[in-house]
Amino acid sequence: MARDDIAELYQELVNTEFAFVQRGEQPLVMVYEIVKARHPELCDDSFLCWENCASGNNSPEWQHAVRRALNELKRRGSTEVVNGQRGYWIFIGSQFSPLPIDFKEPVSAETQKTLTTSYRIIRDTKLTRKLKALHDNQCQICRETIPLPNRQNYSEAHHIQPLGSPHDGPDISSNILVLCPNHHAMCDYGSIKLDISMLHEHPEHKIGIKFIEYHNTFIAPNPALT
Repeated sequence: MARDDIAELYQELVNTEFAFVQRGEQPLVMVYEIVKARHPELCDDSFLCWENCASGNNSPEWQHAVRRALNELKRRGSTEVVNGQRGYWIFIGSQFSPLPIDFKEPVSAETQKTLTTSYRIIRDTKLTRKLKALHDNQCQICRETIPLPNRQNYSEAHHIQPLGSPHDGPDISSNILVLCPNHHAMCDYGSIKLDISMLHEHPEHKIGIKFIEYHNTFIAPNPALT
């Protein structure tokens, strides 16, 4: 592909926000395959991106365009594609119909099944990756972690005072907890209060007491939880 064609490919990916990619989590290598299938004219042998990639990756320039488009959408705060765990991207968007489910048993008139979907934005920034590494991906509440098949551990970053309206919490380390998925969901829904004395802290990661108080006042105000 010529340089102009590569530029057009990048612009299409940004403009469509990868609408042709199935909703859900996709590894980057699979995104490459999906884009390649959509554009069979892409060439793997020439126009290497070594002159554009600081890391010197010896890969086709069209793959460089895919990575640039993904990161551009992430930078814009796109509602369609967000960065997930390293090496994976999570494609979201309520206007896309979910894949049909083939139920094994018949559905009677008395028992109706309704398909519902929900989407959860997972942030993966340098800051959250640093904090997860500090805690070795162990939950700061229960110390549990989730071992993955690739021999890595999994955890999630939780903003104690949530980002965005109406809470407008800051994206800083003192407002972030490293949690297991269970405690992340419990904190998100305000089903538990937080006690800073019960949290497992790291010398390089101090939690702000004002954010703990915000959570207990506005996110989990139920007196029954005390």
